[in-house]
Amino acid sequence: MNAHLRPSSESVRNENEADEVELQDILDALDDADCRCILQAVTERSMTASELTDACGLSPTTTYRKLDLLTGVSLVEESTRVCSNGTHPSEYSCSFDEIVLGISDSGTLSVDVTRSRPTPERWSATFGNR
Repeated sequence: MNAHLRPSSESVRNENEADEVELQDILDALDDADCRCILQAVTERSMTASELTDACGLSPTTTYRKLDLLTGVSLVEESTRVCSNGTHPSEYSCSFDEIVLGISDSGTLSVDVTRSRPTPERWSATFGNR
């Protein structure tokens, strides 16, 4: 799946998503060192906020603030980790395979977000709740 910049409104719209994501919000997330650390960590495996706090050396408050930003621009997905001890913390995973930023000859900025991994939302939309 690809998301493309809409040049007139400077936003990115993902297929099957109702909300548009502002291009500047994606750029802000990618420009933030803490967000990049989280993205790198969740690219390797799904992690809880506590695990990300330790892996990135962030405070819990900063971790949650950055996760809100990253989930808000659809770069990270939140799901539930089912544990045998009865706790079910949220875990976060990377929701894209590739991001390509481009500038056309006319100076129009574009962003391509490639998503080939199935997400819970796309899985549910495809196969329904069973």
